[in-house]
Amino acid sequence: MFKIGKLFHLTHVVDDLEAVDQWYDDVFSVKRFYNGYEELAGRNASLIAIGEVIMEPMMPAKVEPLKNPSVKKFHDRFGQHFHSIAWYVDDVEAISERLDSEDLRLFNIVGKVVKPPHKMTAIWTHPKETSGQLEFAAYGDFIPDPRMESDWSSTPW
Repeated sequence: MFKIGKLFHLTHVVDDLEAVDQWYDDVFSVKRFYNGYEELAGRNASLIAIGEVIMEPMMPAKVEPLKNPSVKKFHDRFGQHFHSIAWYVDDVEAISERLDSEDLRLFNIVGKVVKPPHKMTAIWTHPKETSGQLEFAAYGDFIPDPRMESDWSSTPW
């Protein structure tokens, strides 16, 4: 059995990450705890906290060849648009088994199909099968989430 926990992040694909980051800073005075390039995902992104919500604005990486062109394909097809929603789960393997039992395709960070059993710390669904892409990730295997710190407060917002 698995437990779905706290919302990890809501992702949206943007044309210009620097401009969107500046907008979030100006409007919401965010706490940014990541900004960088992820080669395996083929994207540049930020992770920002606004109250109790984490947003992940991202744009396709401007490198060739891309190891994973899925963000670029999404951007080329839909432009700036919400992309996916992610939750923390306590057992990625167990949720993978459950989703697989419903004949849903599961993907790893480079966009390759995976089937349980596997040793993934996060899995993604295909957006056509789940009315949008869903991500399920184990907490602690990524950048530390400031909301999990003992001194976290959403009071500034």
